[in-house]
Amino acid sequence: MTLTSTCLKKFIVYLLKQRKLIAFAVCLIFVLPANAKVSDSAINKKAVVITDLDKCRIPASMAMRIKHLTPKEIKDLNEEYQRTDLTEDGKEIVTIVKLRFIDDHITGYIKESLINNSDQPQDISYIDIPIEWMCIPPKQDHPFHFATSLSELDSIKQENGCLDWVQRDNQVIINFAKEQPKKKSKSARNVAKLN
Repeated sequence: MTLTSTCLKKFIVYLLKQRKLIAFAVCLIFVLPANAKVSDSAINKKAVVITDLDKCRIPASMAMRIKHLTPKEIKDLNEEYQRTDLTEDGKEIVTIVKLRFIDDHITGYIKESLINNSDQPQDISYIDIPIEWMCIPPKQDHPFHFATSLSELDSIKQENGCLDWVQRDNQVIINFAKEQPKKKSKSARNVAKLN
């Protein structure tokens, strides 16, 4: 019979509340050996969630390309990147990064495993990056508008006349067209010549 760690912890807490000496014995018998086994397995470690594209162990050029995807292009995001490195003890480790766009977030995982045993990962991190969109306004004095979902884009675009949308952190420099001075009509020029 095997006890799950949650059930075991609840049982120990119950015994501690009852101030029983048995809790100490149970802890020594079950918990300490179980914790030793858990520390050896990377799968049982607390999951790390990465919320920054630049920390996803992908090349900078790939991250920059993803940051410049338009709303239409990002819907089809389906990227995979693999890299092989050597550890200090000479073992080959393969790093696999998978990225998808789901529910207005870039999601995926980073998995490191020995090259000859990819079924048992050494380390797994999860990726969850919310995307915020920035409206390119029609004029320089027009306020910027932001959206956190693709469903918001159309309504904001119609209400505020946005020219296009870019990801907020893609460091795009927006150059506005300068307004040309109005030309005088021919009749106004003729009047000016007569004076």
